Amino acid sequence: MNAEHNVQRPDRRARAREVVAGLELVFLTLALLTALCGGMVYRYFEYQVLLLTPTAWLLVLVGLWLVRVVVLVDDRATFRRRVRVVGAVVLVAVLVHLADAVYVLIRQGEPEVDWAGQVPREDFKPAGRKLRYPGDNLILISIDTLRADHLGCYGYREEVSPNVDRFAGDAVRFARAHAHVGVTLPSHASMFTSLYPGTHKAEVARSIPLTPEATTLAEVLRDRGYRTAAVVDDAQLDRVWHVDQGFQTYDVAPVEGFRTILPVTLKRLEELKEDKFFLFVHTYDVHTPYRPDPEDMHDLFANYQGAFRPTVTDSLAKAIAGQYVRCNLNDVRYVETAYDGGILWTDAQVGLLLRRIEELGLAGNTVVIITSDHGEGFNEHGRVACHGYHLWEELLHVPLLVRFPDRALAGSVFDYDVSLVDLMPSLLYTLTLPYDGRMQGTNVLPQLEGREALRDLPVFAENQCFDDLHRDQRTYQRGRYKMVEESRTWRDRLSVFAGRSRVLYTLRGRGLYDLYHDYDETRNLLTIDYRVAQAVPVAQYLEGRLRDLVRQGEGFKLVAPEPVELTREERDRLRAMGYIQAVEREGEE
Repeated sequence: MNAEHNVQRPDRRARAREVVAGLELVFLTLALLTALCGGMVYRYFEYQVLLLTPTAWLLVLVGLWLVRVVVLVDDRATFRRRVRVVGAVVLVAVLVHLADAVYVLIRQGEPEVDWAGQVPREDFKPAGRKLRYPGDNLILISIDTLRADHLGCYGYREEVSPNVDRFAGDAVRFARAHAHVGVTLPSHASMFTSLYPGTHKAEVARSIPLTPEATTLAEVLRDRGYRTAAVVDDAQLDRVWHVDQGFQTYDVAPVEGFRTILPVTLKRLEELKEDKFFLFVHTYDVHTPYRPDPEDMHDLFANYQGAFRPTVTDSLAKAIAGQYVRCNLNDVRYVETAYDGGILWTDAQVGLLLRRIEELGLAGNTVVIITSDHGEGFNEHGRVACHGYHLWEELLHVPLLVRFPDRALAGSVFDYDVSLVDLMPSLLYTLTLPYDGRMQGTNVLPQLEGREALRDLPVFAENQCFDDLHRDQRTYQRGRYKMVEESRTWRDRLSVFAGRSRVLYTLRGRGLYDLYHDYDETRNLLTIDYRVAQAVPVAQYLEGRLRDLVRQGEGFKLVAPEPVELTREERDRLRAMGYIQAVEREGEE
């Protein structure tokens, strides 16, 4: 009986070895196929597969081989010999991976292709003198959710911003200004502190306010003798989020936006006009819910025959995005027109504010800035009247117009990349206020003056979504190329780690876009077969720079404060604007 059992066991081992050998052949075939047509496989599965690369199938192949040579072995001598062989193979693989990682690290400063290319620029003639205005006033106007490409001065087809366009004729227009996140609180925190979102850590999704360890522009100006005041819409700029640091007066308006903000702002101007001051003005009038004037809607879209009517609420926008409401392209255009109606209304109020600045005689000694914290999506990537879900250009490209007291560089266009973190160091330089605190932005004024060569500054953005529908993202842009890196699951993190060298480089969670030829970011160069060989070195270079910025921010060691407790009124306001869902979900976990 035992003899018969001993005879059957080798037969079973032999059959197992045959099965494993057959599987090895299958996975070797898959490795060869994905090596030949990997780009098509990626596009077909839309990245929803685990590491679909030749390396992935080869790793599975190695695993099967280990089973055959280690587990299905007949005697201990053979087992020890094969273990030594397997150990040697693994050691060689690790050494090759490390050697290639070192090679990539050494070559990071020199991509193997002409990655920057030639990007046509609008002519810019520097001032040829210092742009220094010691003791002058500063007015910063932030129009929440305003896309740059929906203003006439940025080339928009509709005439919805006559006052802002007129202001641009007296100002420097930054054609390539970028926000760092598509959400109000962290974006304004970056604007005020010159710190990236991951450094200052303020975020509404987990109810984290701005840390008191961060020094704001208002605090610096207050300590240098400026009177500081702010008039803001509530929700994400309420006092509870601690963005009022450094403001001696901080007026929070109710839900009526500029209808309440403008009278209070004009009152503050009257009080401040005899002193040097910093005034910050913010409005949600362009944000959902869109409440355009009916006459404006008739002028902008007179022939609409669909079922939608103003007001376009945040709930309606989410229903459209989730395809719970039947919607065609004509309906999308109507929603976008309602957004334009909000811009038209806001532009009229900004015009009244600018006119009053002139009437009070402040224009000659005041630096005036108009900008925004982020944009809005209108079906470029499947979402309508939404933001905060990704780091596409429609959400990050924001207007930035700076008017100097003497109208220096009036009507000029600075056609190079800058970011909102560059505002604080540039403004402190303009006002001749030395400051050696921690900032991650760059002073742009030497380029405007002509003392430094014109160049693109790094554009870094990051987003934490805290939901199951969207991934956490980081982006780094330099010139025409933009790198997008997503990291959410352990599989994505493995891919990022493996990408340290080309031996295990995978495309999952990565995107590389040529913004000059593909502004809408629809063609990922890492999934186009004939571009991959050139795109991978570019992607690795940009990833290296991205990680440098992340490490720099980690070196600041700012500690996130405890989450804030929201009142019922604050929750209602956030709910009406579409932000409360994330807050409540985090609180329930």
